[in-house]
This record gives sequence, C-alpha cells and structure tokens, in this order.
Amino acid sequence: MLNRLRPLASQTTQPITKKLAQKNITPDQLSITSLIAAILSAIAYILGNLILAGTLVLINSILDLLDGELARTLGTTNRKGDFVDHIIDRYADILILTGITLSPYAPTELGIIAITTVLMTSYLGTQAQAVGAGRVYSGLLGRANRLVLIILATYLTAIYPTNINRYTILGWLLIIFITLGIITIIQRAIQIKTNIK
Repeated sequence: MLNRLRPLASQTTQPITKKLAQKNITPDQLSITSLIAAILSAIAYILGNLILAGTLVLINSILDLLDGELARTLGTTNRKGDFVDHIIDRYADILILTGITLSPYAPTELGIIAITTVLMTSYLGTQAQAVGAGRVYSGLLGRANRLVLIILATYLTAIYPTNINRYTILGWLLIIFITLGIITIIQRAIQIKTNIK
C-alpha cells in the first residue's frame, strides 16, 4: 500500500540524491551499506538491543529508498542494477526476520513461518515478470509496509517488552505477517493468473 506514496517519496528525496551524486556516491555503495545495516540489525535483535535494531532497520529502509532514486538521478538505471538490488533486498528481508526470530522477543516457530511467507510474497512479485504478467507489487504485505511495521513493532516492544496474551508485540507482528502474507500470496496469484497472456 505504501508503494502508492513512492512519487511523493521521490520528490522528498531528490535534494538528498542530488547531494549524494555531487559527492560521487554510487547506488551500489548505498545498496551495500543497506545490507550491512540489515546484518547489524539481525545481530542487535539476537542480542536483545531493540532500539539499536529498530534504528538499523530504519537506516536499511532509507538507504533502500535512496539507492534507486540515486540511480534515476544519475541516469544509471539498468536491469543489472535492478537484479542486484532485488538480491540485496531479499537478503535484508531474511536477515532482519531471522534476527527477530532468534531474538528473546519472538517464538522461533512463528518466525520460520513468517520468513517463508514473506519470501513467497516477494517470489510471486518477481515471478510474475518471468511469465510475462509484468512485475506485481499489489497486496497487503508489500516490502515498504513490512519495514514500517517492523520498525514500529520493534520500538514498541522496547518500550513494552511484556507479553500481551502470550506474545510480545514483535511476536504478534510475526502472526500479522503470516496472515497478511497468505492473503497477499492469494491476491498476487490471482492477479498474475489474470494477467498472463
């Protein structure tokens, strides 16, 4: 749903990307830094440092937004860069969710199911393009939505780490990811099947 706000986000980040371009910073450098932020966030989750973990996920999100905008500013967008960006995004998804799963604040079994569901939503989004249905970003659980929810749930759990009816806020977030992920998989599958020529 937050993908609809991308045009507004692009306008907001243009002054930043212009400054980055002037300093000869490349989209690949931002992408790699975003992956490092995801790695560190996973470690912070496992160590139970939620404030640091949430901040690193926020940094990952901002850099993920900026790398594509910087590529457009520089006029260097191409399929190779898009391919690398998608790989880094998937690794970041896995790392962040694995960190949450292995943290003291979420049950492992829910985390495994949530990771599988999230990866399936992403797989369907790009597989659509492979079968000629165009890239699909529709559904309730897009990447932008996930990252915003993760950041909010992480900070809220840091403030209130006590269980709420069995699970912490991060634990309930995994349940939300599983539920919305299944709905998104169904939505995307229907759309893809309809769009296949």
